[in-house]
Amino acid sequence: MKKFAYSLLLVSFIVLIASLLIFFWRGTILQSDTFYTSADVSDKNIGLDVNSSALTFGKINRGGSSSRNILLENGYPFPIVVELEADGEITKILNYEDTIEVDRGDSVEIALSVYADENTEQKFYEGNVKLNIKPLI
Repeated sequence: MKKFAYSLLLVSFIVLIASLLIFFWRGTILQSDTFYTSADVSDKNIGLDVNSSALTFGKINRGGSSSRNILLENGYPFPIVVELEADGEITKILNYEDTIEVDRGDSVEIALSVYADENTEQKFYEGNVKLNIKPLI
């Protein structure tokens, strides 16, 4: 009977440790990148921005839109999840998918776009987009 009780205690302890490891591993940020993001809503001109180091959408007319993509390759030996967060004025016109899952060895294009409807205020919108990469469990 003692042997059974010790075995049950050992199995319970292993399950507890495994659960804790999974819980803390899932919340671990493997990599985090922040990109400056901007767009200029104006009725004056249409503009194109060719900046490759920031997510700048250039000038867009009210009623218009612009898109940019980020190519992400998963070099980790396990699946990952990419969580996107945005801050600043740009969040009023920015559209993106909050969470993207990427299998081991795969690559995905993360699409971000800005849309200014007819009622959008004409001004310069800016902020940051942050990508947090975590293990997918």
